[in-house]
Amino acid sequence: MVNESFTKAIGLKDPKEAVGQFVYLGGRAYPIVGVVADFHENSYRLPIRPLAIFDLSQPEKSFAVKLAAEGKNLAAVQHTLAQMEQIWKGIYPDLPFTYSFLDESIAAMYKNEQKTAMLMNLATAVSIFISCMGLFGLSLFAASQRKKEISIRKLLGASMSSIASLLTRDFLSLVSLSLLVASPIAWAITYRWLQDFLYRAPITIRIFLLSGGLALALGLLTISFQAIRAATANPVKSLRAE
Repeated sequence: MVNESFTKAIGLKDPKEAVGQFVYLGGRAYPIVGVVADFHENSYRLPIRPLAIFDLSQPEKSFAVKLAAEGKNLAAVQHTLAQMEQIWKGIYPDLPFTYSFLDESIAAMYKNEQKTAMLMNLATAVSIFISCMGLFGLSLFAASQRKKEISIRKLLGASMSSIASLLTRDFLSLVSLSLLVASPIAWAITYRWLQDFLYRAPITIRIFLLSGGLALALGLLTISFQAIRAATANPVKSLRAE
């Protein structure tokens, strides 16, 4: 069995043409009986290499076993591993019994990326929290500074929605400006990081539109409480306090 990259390496345009060809190893010819789709053996940072799968019993030093662990607890799996170890020692008494799980081996390839993602998520959450607290404080300060103006507007017949829009418009403009500044920087950093991977996802504008929409919605939610509170306040009490 060979993979698609193997057929391309030997100059075949159609993988079907490889069936019936021969691979020579150690002076012996082995027929190609099938072609499998390319699959990753290593990290996405590395290319998929040409691969030939042989069934040679002499040089084999390990074997793969599928454990039917679904629905079983850890003790049952450990019991199965103990039985495998006994069989191994009965056949190879001088060789130690070692094993590894495929899912853990694959996860180890992306251990650094997982740590980076966790740190980025934590830093993003802290940044959003600090930004929302600052935005809430600014909206509170702006509403207190414009208390007299808001009261006069209400006495002159301004609706609650227009007053709320008056308080939120300036802040949403600042959030929109920050998105215009941050988006090119985020794209450049992400693009540079993805260059380390041979196989990578494209950076589409949809990502920035979605994140920008979420940022605007979060900003509106943060300042809407203070805006509605200022719009529903009694203008007589505000002017009397002035």
